[in-house]
Amino acid sequence: MTYIKVDPCSTRLGNWMFQYAAAKSAAPSEQFAFLVRGDQSTAAVERYAAFWPDVPIVREAPAGAQVRQGLFQDYRSLDPEVVKGLFRCPAEVEERIAVRYGGLFDDPGLVSVHVRRTDYLQLPHRHPFVGERYLIEAVRRVVELRRGKEATSFFVCSDDIPWCRRFFARREFAGLAFRFSEGNDVMTDLFLMAKCRGGHICSNSSFSFWGAYLGALACPSAAATTVFPSMWFGPAIKDADWSGMYFPGSVVLKNGYTFPRYVLARVHMFKNACGSLARKLGLRS
Repeated sequence: MTYIKVDPCSTRLGNWMFQYAAAKSAAPSEQFAFLVRGDQSTAAVERYAAFWPDVPIVREAPAGAQVRQGLFQDYRSLDPEVVKGLFRCPAEVEERIAVRYGGLFDDPGLVSVHVRRTDYLQLPHRHPFVGERYLIEAVRRVVELRRGKEATSFFVCSDDIPWCRRFFARREFAGLAFRFSEGNDVMTDLFLMAKCRGGHICSNSSFSFWGAYLGALACPSAAATTVFPSMWFGPAIKDADWSGMYFPGSVVLKNGYTFPRYVLARVHMFKNACGSLARKLGLRS
């Protein structure tokens, strides 16, 4: 048994998927368990337990056990055939999607859009929101790439659907059809994105990656109309290499901070630096 060290309080489903899929790709016959610290809350640990019914989640590993650490956020660490076996849409999710959406996902022109906002708006120095200009350009680019094919429409998944409804009603999107995912859990949203056969518009999020990557494995032609942002992290994570998030065939669009968001990111970095200095001087616990 090999143990995969995870941190449920600070990482989400997309990161767990990378860790597990990379481990299984490296050793398909190995048995794995997720290892979490003993002080992690039960709610955080159980948040994704239903997604891994065959993988134990434990709070300690035996002495001398092999413990695997790292996020492995790189498509090159994944075996596509292993991934397809690991992350099949569960039958109950398939049924729920069929009942709620009927034949919507049979449309070969349906493109997923994933917009991550809520936590990213609080972390502009680390995980910047992709920005409105990126979303406008990404929709324009996908429509352009799909010209001459089936009519293009969009299915939006987000942690801020009210904002998305307002944003995609703007004049820049006149004449385009948008549907929105509401009332679905995170697992359902993941497979809804993966079922879109016309392409994918991604945020700088591992959850976005997985919706698009699983979709491209199921429908390889979707890779050519899959769009990622060029900026993955903010200045506080300046040395990170995120080139492995862009799988072959996908399109990378340049994006960046607006001036107010850049100033806000620098303010966050300054506040963090002051807090770190205060702790070193014993002025703050």
